[in-house]
Amino acid sequence: MHYINVPVMAKLYIGKGFALNAGMQLDWLVRSNYRSRLGYIASADGEYSIGFINDSWTVNMDAEKLYEKDVIIKANKNYKTFDMSIPLGFSYEYRHFVTDLRANFGLADVTDGQDRCKNIGFTLSFGYRFDFKIKSAFK
Repeated sequence: MHYINVPVMAKLYIGKGFALNAGMQLDWLVRSNYRSRLGYIASADGEYSIGFINDSWTVNMDAEKLYEKDVIIKANKNYKTFDMSIPLGFSYEYRHFVTDLRANFGLADVTDGQDRCKNIGFTLSFGYRFDFKIKSAFK
């Protein structure tokens, strides 16, 4: 699933260069397609087995042929288009270099079906902070 995420964060500095981060994040669903491999196995006695093929799927050794096809499944109608999450994490700044580790915990059920599903994500980022000096017209 592809989201546009807009975090609003607050930082609490707890030591030289270290900060705790917390806030609120708004998430809009842009696309929720996924690719899978649909396949079926034809055995010697004419029976067929149908399933999705992934790396852990093992093929029956009695099967004569394995037929497979890449399938793109559009799942936009199965998911809600808006979610909110709480990002929590910490960051460290050394000179102008910043690293940030964050966990996002979704608040809403994002499915329209009976299954209950919440988004959870982790982010590790590295960056460089620029110092901009703006001259004030009011002195």
